[in-house]
Amino acid sequence: METRPNSFIVGVFVLLLLAAGTTFVLWFSKMEIGKSHHHYYIFFEGAVTGLRENTDVLYQGIPVGKVKKIRVYKNNVQNVKVLVNIDRPDIIRENSIATIEAQGLTGYTFVQIKGSTQESPILNTKGSQKHPVIQSRPSNLEALFSNAPKILEDISGVATQLRKFFDDQMITESKKTLGNLARITEDLSKGTSSLADFVIDFRSSLKDFKSASASFNRTITENEEALSTFISTGLPAFTKMSQSLKQTSDHFDKLSKEFEKSPASFLKKNSNQGYKVQ
Repeated sequence: METRPNSFIVGVFVLLLLAAGTTFVLWFSKMEIGKSHHHYYIFFEGAVTGLRENTDVLYQGIPVGKVKKIRVYKNNVQNVKVLVNIDRPDIIRENSIATIEAQGLTGYTFVQIKGSTQESPILNTKGSQKHPVIQSRPSNLEALFSNAPKILEDISGVATQLRKFFDDQMITESKKTLGNLARITEDLSKGTSSLADFVIDFRSSLKDFKSASASFNRTITENEEALSTFISTGLPAFTKMSQSLKQTSDHFDKLSKEFEKSPASFLKKNSNQGYKVQ
């Protein structure tokens, strides 16, 4: 007699459990059905490495949807067509931008949407589009890696132009000129006893400097196009250096003319201080 009541209690408990489970499933299904999902297309140019179906779609870091399909776009094999479901169509505007981001260098990949402004209209289908299309652009990391070969090529080109510009002849003449100038400076600081020696050294330096200037101008003329490319790649300081060299050349020409007109008045002899340039 005791077995029958126990079986009855177990049966009632099982029925109640089934009813509760069924109620929960219906309630959850109703919530999912009631939630409005909106489909959008995103066309990414290039690789979408790491992106998978059911990956999160974030808006300013907040989850708003999922990636549903990833396919190569049949009308342009360079693009990848991504279908996403988003439950907040009011935040997707015409100026919204989608990128593929990664959480850290080894983290999971997701779609990030940002750039929306309140003034921009809500994004809708246009023409024969099946779903609205969200604009896309490469992520900063992807853009860096994709531009790396061009950056290396530009650096190599700059190095080649520098080697062409600073040829061996120009470097040798520049060293010779600087050596003569250093010797003149040393003579001036010590006080040269002979004006004739100074004149010889000075004229020699002027001759070397003119030769270096001619070589410099010749190099500028021969490599005008290459220098133009070199300067436009991000080294504006080189222009300033060229201007300074030209100004220095003008000063030396002026100094040479003054010295040739009146060497005696150009220098003043002082037994204690040596020669002073006027």
